[in-house]
Amino acid sequence: MMLSWTYHHLKKFRDLGIGQVIKRVPKFDNLTHQLDDIERWNKTTQLYLKNSNNDVNLTMPCTKQVVFPNDRKLCFNQIHTLGYSVVNVENAKASDIVDWLTPNQLPMNTIYETIFSVTDDNTKAINFSNTSKPLDFHQDLTYYEDPPYIQSLICRAPAETGGITCLKNVHDNAIVFQKEYPNEFDILSKYPTNFQKINYCRTNPVHIVKDIPIMEMRNNNLFRVNWSPFVEGFTKYKDKKSWEEYYEAYHTWKNFIDSCQEIHFELAKGEMLIFNNQRMLHGRTSFEGHRELEGFYLSTEQFKSELTKLGKNLIEDTNNGTYSVMVTKGGFSGLAATRDIEPGETIVTQVAKAMYETPDRFTIQRDSNVHLEISNDLKYSNHSFSPNSEIVFDDNTINWVGLKSTRFIKEGENIVWNYMTTETAGCLAEPFVDMATGRSVT
Repeated sequence: MMLSWTYHHLKKFRDLGIGQVIKRVPKFDNLTHQLDDIERWNKTTQLYLKNSNNDVNLTMPCTKQVVFPNDRKLCFNQIHTLGYSVVNVENAKASDIVDWLTPNQLPMNTIYETIFSVTDDNTKAINFSNTSKPLDFHQDLTYYEDPPYIQSLICRAPAETGGITCLKNVHDNAIVFQKEYPNEFDILSKYPTNFQKINYCRTNPVHIVKDIPIMEMRNNNLFRVNWSPFVEGFTKYKDKKSWEEYYEAYHTWKNFIDSCQEIHFELAKGEMLIFNNQRMLHGRTSFEGHRELEGFYLSTEQFKSELTKLGKNLIEDTNNGTYSVMVTKGGFSGLAATRDIEPGETIVTQVAKAMYETPDRFTIQRDSNVHLEISNDLKYSNHSFSPNSEIVFDDNTINWVGLKSTRFIKEGENIVWNYMTTETAGCLAEPFVDMATGRSVT
């Protein structure tokens, strides 16, 4: 079948008698059945919107627009730190844009064409995206073992009205959900959800099924959220306890993510929205008139390789000979000035070789979900609530971090900075007590 019924497992729809709750529908074997399914989906969507009681905080993007082909570095910076970027590509070919992002490579190959069209055709559509109806928030190709990391949508013809593209940061919101609903988060990290693409009416039939938790964990940290309700299959839980636990947690998460902040983009002709498909959910409002987008995907390896090369080519680590690594009275390693250091001097810098979405012992937080791995002497710099230096970043270099003096530092003095100026309170990977003041550093 083309899909398993959207929200078939939500309490809201079970109570309303919507969706495949009681009876499993067999595989669709012709286009008529697929079109019937789309019509049922349209009616389901309208009922969902009618019965939704969530107030959504809507915002507009406030980033500097990237201009193709000049601002490649800025584009990568925005995608990595914000999760998205808007690029003015005018009439550039999609293949040229791909080459700009990942030189001498092709887009990620999927069940769709490497460069695909998203246009309205309500009479022949076999995918929701090819209608004028609204699309709820989701990620693309969640049934892939490694879903696309980057998705690009180029506006070739905007709709007359509507057709606004919407994003929502699912990864950051899931971290908040974990803190507010730890039991439900734990359940969704252990119970697998079925994601599937089963369609035998395509020119090239496809049958892909994957079972994976919505909250995918690695090394006890949230690695990825998997969320795409309208490609979810049927759950396999037969005992009452598992069924009830899973659906209670699922419903709590659905209500939570529905209420989270959205970002809206009314793309003009020649504008491209490019975003992290594994970090951001995307959706669309309904529209009238012809609307045409052109899209492509990039893999995790393609994007992260280019990101790393950008960082390495921009600047190298520096050490201007102002310090040495020593052992403090408490038995910890630290940095001590080997000469007098004037205010505003750069002491040591690092081009991070890795960036993470969660902190560990040797990371410095740059943004809400960007933690730079520190592997040189900067990792020995200690904390103080009476610092003589500070951490600085480069707006144009994603993975560069430096330590700069904020006052005169005498030869032999410990070089220290306040960890709480960069780290989110309560999120330090290894909390400790400041020995000088007795205050907690968390």
